[in-house]
Amino acid sequence: MNELNAESLTANLLIADLKQQQEMLTNALTDVLRGHLDMRLFTPSQLIDQLSHISSTLQKRLSFPVKDLRKDINNLYKLIYVKARITNYMLFELHIPLISDDEYVLYRTIPVPMKIGQSQLTIRRSMDYIATNFVKNTYIAMDELEVQQCITTDDNNILCHARHPIYNLYNKAAPCEAKLLSQGNALQCNYTQDTCSEKWIKLHKPNHWIFVCCDSYLLRIMCGGQVKTSTTLNNTGMIVIGQDCVMQKEDEIIYAYNTYGNNRVDVDTGIQVPTIDSTNNLVTSRYKPTVQHTYPHTAATRAPGVCETRRGTTQTTPENTRGAGRPAYK
Repeated sequence: MNELNAESLTANLLIADLKQQQEMLTNALTDVLRGHLDMRLFTPSQLIDQLSHISSTLQKRLSFPVKDLRKDINNLYKLIYVKARITNYMLFELHIPLISDDEYVLYRTIPVPMKIGQSQLTIRRSMDYIATNFVKNTYIAMDELEVQQCITTDDNNILCHARHPIYNLYNKAAPCEAKLLSQGNALQCNYTQDTCSEKWIKLHKPNHWIFVCCDSYLLRIMCGGQVKTSTTLNNTGMIVIGQDCVMQKEDEIIYAYNTYGNNRVDVDTGIQVPTIDSTNNLVTSRYKPTVQHTYPHTAATRAPGVCETRRGTTQTTPENTRGAGRPAYK
């Protein structure tokens, strides 16, 4: 009887183990179908060994999109794209992105209307985004869909495939956005003139807004349920609100984006309203996601419009397996 119980227990344990292995394999294959690499299918130690070998064969200007393979191996799993096929064996094909040593700063181009009487003058933009490298004086034009297809890394950089030519910032035929960033002039810009309309434009940096007013109106700032300050808005400018605050005007309410990192919350009850002095200004708001790029600041040049830095970009090779492929920016 005891032998029967022991055999029954052993059988149950084997069945449970087989069921667990089956679930693991099913989940791993499901991830593969979605293009993700499962750590149980290809362990970190195996991946590090293979990548170390690949690293020794790469060109000098190419590298993996992580600083340290061993410390950042979890982040690399998120960036690897995998394909699978079955012959006599189960074959897995890993696509590993490679970055070059050229870094770009990605700007979102925002046309900011300027009021002239009862009308408004607006730059007609030629691109949604412009990625610039001021060291090599080059730029790349991108649209909204291409930026959405990019991958954001944990250090707030983005990786994008290069599908467009790289142009010189100082080319005589460079578009308006390139001239504004490189030379600060609007000679290449085209404008549209329309009836004035009020606008609120949200920037990438939290709680930063650009406003366009046709008439002056009172704006109230409420923090913690209490009115902290009031200000009159007119013309065009940028406004910044603190955490736990609300901007309220006659028919609209804008809530602040709140970030709580610990048990203590510091609430900024003040309000900053930098205005654009002239009808021919460009506000350039630069957002620094990493130590390689500049900290937030505001600068003015000539022409109605705004370029907002969203993230830093880095060049990479698209869908590379074992280091092969052509250069691209990401």
